[in-house]
Amino acid sequence: MRLNHIYKFFNLQIFKSLSLLVVMMFVSTSCKNLFSKDEVPMDYCIECLHKYQLSLQQEKNIRDQIHADRKRHQLDSLFTYRAKKLGFNGNVLVIQKGVLLYENSFGYENYRKKTPLSAASKFQLASISKTFTAVAVLHLIEIGKLSLNDSIQSFYPDFPIHNITLKLLLSHRSGLPDYRFAYEDSASLGFGKIDNQMLIQWMTKNPPPLQFQPDRKFTYCNTNYAVLAAIVEHVTGMKFDVYMQQYILRPIGLNHTYIITTADTAINSHKTTGYNSNWSEIPRDGFDGIVGDKGVYSTTEDLQTWYRMLNSDCFLKKETLAMAFEPRSFEKQGKKNYGYGFRINEYEPGKKCIYHNGWWKGYNTAFYTNPQEEYCIIVLGNRFNKSPYMLKEVMQILHEGSLEDSDTDDGAE
Repeated sequence: MRLNHIYKFFNLQIFKSLSLLVVMMFVSTSCKNLFSKDEVPMDYCIECLHKYQLSLQQEKNIRDQIHADRKRHQLDSLFTYRAKKLGFNGNVLVIQKGVLLYENSFGYENYRKKTPLSAASKFQLASISKTFTAVAVLHLIEIGKLSLNDSIQSFYPDFPIHNITLKLLLSHRSGLPDYRFAYEDSASLGFGKIDNQMLIQWMTKNPPPLQFQPDRKFTYCNTNYAVLAAIVEHVTGMKFDVYMQQYILRPIGLNHTYIITTADTAINSHKTTGYNSNWSEIPRDGFDGIVGDKGVYSTTEDLQTWYRMLNSDCFLKKETLAMAFEPRSFEKQGKKNYGYGFRINEYEPGKKCIYHNGWWKGYNTAFYTNPQEEYCIIVLGNRFNKSPYMLKEVMQILHEGSLEDSDTDDGAE
């Protein structure tokens, strides 16, 4: 009997070991195949970005060349004035030619508790979140999980509106209406439970009237990016926040960035509160559970890393980034345009700024980059205020003179 028990015991242990090995192999293979066609370690992007860091001597030389100390003083005077006189409440970070020119915090993370803002404060990025969704989709395209020409029916066969492809969703050319207005009544019935898959179900059962036929023209619409996030969930088999955390945010080194729907409460320390101009808090509603078009919380310092990634080939290929930054709408002549997840301002022939603004629940945010002049302006506010979009004076400081026409936005998402 004893020998029989020992035999069963060892068989059980061998079975458990083999089962564990199979699971480990499956997880490893799944991660590898989802992350890349090649065996790329998850910290590869972080190590790659380190190669772009300046040496101390290089930084000193550049600081002298661009008059960094003078610009820092001018930027501080400008934003101090805006905080005192214009009601700006938020964080600012400005980079030029790889050098951190200016970083500061003004006001409150939580007004009721009088918790001051700091570099660790996390802001709802609002529509800047679309840049994250676009990168996630483009990455899945790079590794062969998606194609720009995939239709919504490729993932949701019963979806009633045809001829809408991923590239039309990315470039706001789908013709879909904004879900916030199309399903306002449905949202009140499903308060606290609405997510991206539920939105797809609503659109399938009650198709909204199109604004125009697909690919007829450009119209900025949040629904496009909510649908893209749903497709990411479908193709990866993971909730959008989980996928983003595991395959986008952590590999890039964005350790203080998360999606509003995450179940990990440990990561939302220093989360700011969104306020109206009179300091009244703005509560959540049913639409806050829909992500992809909004919902990313981050810090100015993590967005600095995001900017460095977008100017390297450490995560997406240079060709993919160039495709994202290419104007996709030419129905109307003008300097402003939209690519795949990024707004474009071609202020001179061959010269363009890549940017995105955000506006949601008291949060006013701006992420503005100039590849030619090598600068990035990040302004995150959590009290309703238009000053985060007033970037012309900031650019004048960076250019050390006047600009004939910076043509910046005044609050467009």
